Amino acid sequence: MSNFFTSSFIALSVFLIAPSSALEIIFRYDLDTEGFFEQEGATEALETAAEFFENLIVDELEAIDPAGFQPGTQFSWQPTYLEPNQSNQELPAISETDLLVPADTLIIFVGGRRISALAQGGPGGIEFLPPANTGWFNQLINRGEAGATQFINNSFTTGQTDFAPWGGTMFFNSNVTWNFSTTDPIANSGIDFLSVAFHELGHVLGLGILSPTSSWQTLIENGRFQGALASESNQNSAPQLPDLIHWSTFLPDSRTLPVAGRQHGEAQHGMMRILISALGADQFAVPTDLDIAALRDIGWELEVNSVVPLEPGLNFGPSSPQLMIPTTTGINYQVMRSEALDSFTSSGPMIIGNGAVQTWDDPNGLIARAFYTIVSQETVSPVSVSRLSPKNLPETAFSLKENWPSLPAIQCQCGEH
Repeated sequence: MSNFFTSSFIALSVFLIAPSSALEIIFRYDLDTEGFFEQEGATEALETAAEFFENLIVDELEAIDPAGFQPGTQFSWQPTYLEPNQSNQELPAISETDLLVPADTLIIFVGGRRISALAQGGPGGIEFLPPANTGWFNQLINRGEAGATQFINNSFTTGQTDFAPWGGTMFFNSNVTWNFSTTDPIANSGIDFLSVAFHELGHVLGLGILSPTSSWQTLIENGRFQGALASESNQNSAPQLPDLIHWSTFLPDSRTLPVAGRQHGEAQHGMMRILISALGADQFAVPTDLDIAALRDIGWELEVNSVVPLEPGLNFGPSSPQLMIPTTTGINYQVMRSEALDSFTSSGPMIIGNGAVQTWDDPNGLIARAFYTIVSQETVSPVSVSRLSPKNLPETAFSLKENWPSLPAIQCQCGEH
């Protein structure tokens, strides 16, 4: 009888909605004056980390096009970055006045430097150049994202719920030995580059960015990150931020995503912890459920099923079939069941995603035939942050009558070496 059930019992299907768009990350090596990315495997490892976020993020970012923004008028701007070798002096990106950033694209300048940290990364800065035009300023700072910073009445708004940079910069310590393998974090005695690259890309996307125009800063209160989904992922407790930038090392472990050889639901410190967790470990430190929750809290639109495919496993328990369903915090799952493929009905309660692989037992027990469909639905949206009043964090405003406004480049130092 058990052989009969095993061979003919179950059919599975999954209802998914294809992402409407996908992010493209373009790396520029203009600032790699030390040839860091000429090392074998360095570029491939960097692209591997970027591919994860490209598959995940589906925001529709408008282009930054100085010539095409308003036909007949040439607008101007200057992307800037922090140069680690010059005490974080802010400099213009090399020969990139009026940089064209295509729609749905981030441009990230990368390189190697002899720095005290393992790496530094963050969103780039913006210098506004004449002619003055409020619409153009907003195109530069929010790329059409309504919840991001707006430039209104000669000042930048606060309380933003979204973040839309043009890109940024990432520098890696060229004075240490790195392991650029994307399959073996201990392939040599070097520092695991892939885990550090994941972490720095998180900073470029706005995680840990302290700025009056960032949606991360808006969600900080009393040394904790108050994002609704991140709190839910962190056992319903707002995660602690010892430096207001990184997760505390004392947070409960989060759940890994299935990337870089990791299995979905394995225990790991959050990717954005204050100390990067896989250094010297035999597994990569990959993005976790907590990190994905925080990205959604600061406004990114994600197609989670693109990186956590709904591919349930199947076991036959002693009295009923069992489905093993990979879940994500903020997404609920419903198993639909049919015995004849003529109509599907809900079977059992909704499964509340928590980042783990959850087991569902068919309450109908073992029968001759059954078909299942799993429907996933995002039911939790990031909470409005207008009620929060971050303490001891600066606000800023600029007047066009007094000076041209600017947004600073920001870099976080990670993994002191």
